[in-house]
Order: sequence, then structure tokens, then C-alpha cells
Amino acid sequence: MSESETNTSTSDIKNMGSHVFSPSDPTLIPSYGSPLVQSSEGLFDPFSIGQNPSLNQIFRASPQEDFQLTDYSNGEAALDANWLFYNYMGIWGDSAWYTQDALNNDIVLMAKHKQGCQFLQNILIGKDPCGTKIIFEGVLECIVDLMSHPSGNYIFQRLVEVCSIDQLQEIVLRITRERGALIHAAVDHFGTRSVQKLVKMTKKLPLITYVISALAPGILALMLNQTGSHVIRHCLVHLDSQQNRVIFEVAVKYCLRLATHEQGCVSLNNCIDCIKDPHRKQLINMISVNAVQLSQDPFGNYVVQRVLALQNPEFTKIICYQLQGYYVLLSMQKCGSHVVEKCLKSPWISNIVNEFLANDKLVQLARDPFGNYVIQTALKYTKVMHYGLYQLLVIVLQPHLSDLQYHPNGRNIFKFINGSI
Repeated sequence: MSESETNTSTSDIKNMGSHVFSPSDPTLIPSYGSPLVQSSEGLFDPFSIGQNPSLNQIFRASPQEDFQLTDYSNGEAALDANWLFYNYMGIWGDSAWYTQDALNNDIVLMAKHKQGCQFLQNILIGKDPCGTKIIFEGVLECIVDLMSHPSGNYIFQRLVEVCSIDQLQEIVLRITRERGALIHAAVDHFGTRSVQKLVKMTKKLPLITYVISALAPGILALMLNQTGSHVIRHCLVHLDSQQNRVIFEVAVKYCLRLATHEQGCVSLNNCIDCIKDPHRKQLINMISVNAVQLSQDPFGNYVVQRVLALQNPEFTKIICYQLQGYYVLLSMQKCGSHVVEKCLKSPWISNIVNEFLANDKLVQLARDPFGNYVIQTALKYTKVMHYGLYQLLVIVLQPHLSDLQYHPNGRNIFKFINGSI
């Protein structure tokens, strides 16, 4: 773009805005030398969508080929953005030619455009109440749609950060009045970010009640959904026990269904980390008494392992007691062997090893693709915690070491006993 083109465009902007913007402090006048929105036609008003067909065509063109927005990270550029915004929206001048509906429509279109979204965000970053009010009023009617829009979700997140409590209340009421809107947004790739931001901004306000109530009917669905589970996790981290009560109740009620689901087990483990009494004891007790079933499940075994990792003597005792008589079977399973290894790290290690010895299955386990890892763990921890039991294991395995030395699954056991590991 030539210097003459830039000067002409800048002059046009000054003339168009002279009757609108006249700050008492000359230092507030924007630096016209810094390009704001630059195209082959020079500086132009990005808010002209619907008002100027030629600019409308430019604005809807490919953003990589036609124009770029400058970085408004510094104060001067942000002032430029505010100046354009107020000038062309006609806020301080005669705006009879520019109706409120047209204004709102342009703001929504801007919010849904990649570059326009960046521009509006910079207005909100300035935290000017007037600019925030204009954008708030412009997008309110479409606020639910913006939550899940690829570009609009950024405007939503920024708006709920800077708007007043009254404005935030109106946003929350508008969203929660539409049945299922918050749940649908929570399972959307872009909407989930908006919901998480809304939870964060309302957590210390009475408005959180409305948000939780709107999410409540879909808590189970969210816990089973890969995207929706991020909202559940966010609630568990940022809200208190009373606010998370509905999540805990669902976790207890649908414990086994969640535990045996690919995504549900992740959500359940998050609950185990955060849950408080009285729901905590209910949930973990249910997992513990169903330990045999869950330990053999490709997803449920992770839930049992998470409870064991808490190192709570009461719950560990229940799980180890429930698994008695099943240790050999579980040790030869891909999922169950991980649970048995965790149990071997508990005070119940002697009971488990004695079960191996009593069933005369030690050598069979040593040769098993999964069982050999269990025996390695048993040797490692008995050597430290119960040396007498370790010696007994070695005595039983000793006659078979020459065979184990060349066995693909048993060679590590041979190395361990001979001090190579």
C-alpha cells in the first residue's frame, strides 16, 4: 500500500469521525500512523458489514489474502481500536442512519469472523464500560449460539470476564432459560470452553446455582462424554463440595456404569480425587465391594487402582479381602495383574504371596506373560518388607531357575534372584 493511499484513507477516517469524537485531552487522539485494518484499499472500517457492499465483500474474503488486524497488546493500538469502534458505531454522534438492529447484526457478524472476533476482543480487553455495553447488547440475543461458535466462543469468554454483575446475570438467565442449551454447549468442542469460563466467573456468585441446575439433568451424559467431562473436571476443581453435590450423587448412583466406561472411568477417578464425605465413603465402598468384577474390566481396573493409590487402610483392606481367592486368576490377566501388583505394595502382601504358594501356582505365574510381572513385584517388596517370605519364594523357584533363565517371560525373575536386577 502506497503512502498516498494510506494518507488518503487516514484523512477520510479523520473527516468522517471529526463530528463524533473530540476528546478534551489531545493525547487521547489515536495515532493514525499505525495501521489498524489494512487491505489493498488502505484503512477501512471493519464494522461496515451490511452498510457498505464493497467493504462487506472485502471483509468476507479470505483473511490470509486480504487483510490483517494489528496486535493490540499495547495501549496506543487499543486506543485506536476503541476510536474506530465508537466512531463508526455512531455512539457519540448522529446515528439515525444506523439502527440498533443493524448495529447488533454487525457486532454478531464481527463476533463470528476470525479477524472481527480479534477486534472485538481488544475492545473488551480495554474494559471500557461503554464498549462492553455495546458488545453485550449486540450479542445478547445470540449468546447461546456464540458459546459454541469457532470464533464467537472467544467473545463469549472475554465478555463474561469483563461485564458487570448485572450483565452477567442477564447472560446466565438467557442461557439457562433455554432448556438443554448449557448441556449441548458443554459437549461441543468450542462450547465446552465457554461453559468452563461461565462456571469460573460465577462460582462466587449466587448465579452458580442457575448454572449447576442447568447442567444437572445432563451430569451423567457429560461424565460419559470426552468433551463434556472437561466441564465436570472443571467443576470438581473450582467449586466447593456443596456446589459439586449433584456430581457426587450421580457418581455414587451410577458408579459401576461409569467405572466400566472408557470415558466414565476417567470422570469417576476425578471424583475419587475430589469427593468429600459423606459421598466419599459411599462411592469408594461401592468400588471396593465390586473389586473382583472391576479388576477384570479394561476400564474398571483403573478405578480400583485409583482407590488403592489413596493408601487408605480401610478401603485397601476391603479390596484385598474381596480379591482373596482370585489373586492367581487376576495375576494371569492383563487388567487384573495391575491390580494385584498394587495390592502387593500394601500391608496385605503376605496374604497374597501365601495364596500363590498354597495353590502351587508360583512357577506357572513366573512363566505367564502377565503373571511374571506380579512375581517380580512380589520378590521386590518381600525382600524389603518380609525377608523370610522372600526366602521362601526363592526356595520354591530355585529348582526352576535354569528353565526360567531361557524362558521369554521368566528370564527377569532369574536375573532378579541372581542379583542382576
